[in-house]
Amino acid sequence: MIRDYATNNCTKDDGTLYLLTRTSFVNRDPDTDRYDINDPTMTVPSSLWTVGCGAKGGVAVGSFAVFGHNNESKIQRRRIQEKSP
Repeated sequence: MIRDYATNNCTKDDGTLYLLTRTSFVNRDPDTDRYDINDPTMTVPSSLWTVGCGAKGGVAVGSFAVFGHNNESKIQRRRIQEKSP
């Protein structure tokens, strides 16, 4: 669904898709030691988010945002925003 939107709206007719992805510790359990894993120099984010914007000729042709929880048992993904000018 998100891939289809990006393909059909953001990169259509030679548009360019720009993506920004980051990690977040929203809803992090304060009683969990996120550093207590195999490598003590690495931490595991509780969630990830990505925003995308398609542009053609310097004009935005579509944008979207997605947020996902970093959960091994079940990936919960929700589309936050999707709009096309």
